Amino acid sequence: MRAIVADKSSIRFDRAVAVPEPAHGEALIRVTHCSVSQEDVPTIRHENQFEGVIGHEFVGIVERVAGEPEHPLVGKRVVGFAVTSCGVCELCRAGVSAHCRKRSIMGLSGRGGACAEYCVLPVANLCEIPQSLPDDHAVFSACVGSALHTVQQVRIAGRPFV
Repeated sequence: MRAIVADKSSIRFDRAVAVPEPAHGEALIRVTHCSVSQEDVPTIRHENQFEGVIGHEFVGIVERVAGEPEHPLVGKRVVGFAVTSCGVCELCRAGVSAHCRKRSIMGLSGRGGACAEYCVLPVANLCEIPQSLPDDHAVFSACVGSALHTVQQVRIAGRPFV
């Protein structure tokens, strides 16, 4: 497949990247839209050690779910939460799985990204896009989600900031 790939010395367009294989509980997603965000800049500038397909903001169509050919998301338009957590550490159990010490972050740390024809994420990380929301708008859902997540965690004078 075609993808934008980072290695230690370059960012390149590669036409021969293997299509990722979803593990149990994961979906193979055909990417229709992706974007590059501020979080991708350190990888592009070679300021971090990530090597692989970049990008974590995307819209795609679920092609298949490993082990579940009849999964309800197959054929649906989705966006995804880029952070994959372990689910069992103290941070995950405390409800802050986005800060899991064993996390991977799609296109940034430990997991291939979405600037490719296909990507893989756990089904639990996917959200179906309403028909009324155009792909050009939905691709920014990660930005909106990050802002909402921040607002939920910030406390001012002992109260939630809302």
